Amino acid sequence: MLDEAGASQDSIVKLNLYLTDIANLREYGRVRAELVSGAAPAGTAVQVGALAIPGMLLEVEAVAVV
Repeated sequence: MLDEAGASQDSIVKLNLYLTDIANLREYGRVRAELVSGAAPAGTAVQVGALAIPGMLLEVEAVAVV
């Protein structure tokens, strides 16, 4: 979707994480480091009771500036 807006991963300025178990935050960080190079953008992580799809553990919302 970023490319459709003329943006790239470098355009991401903030990541909001919604986790059903905040204990998974460390694992998220490990996976993110494997998939995305460079410094992490600003971010917020919160624990929620549930997400839209049953069994879903994590939702990521990215804010990008083009």
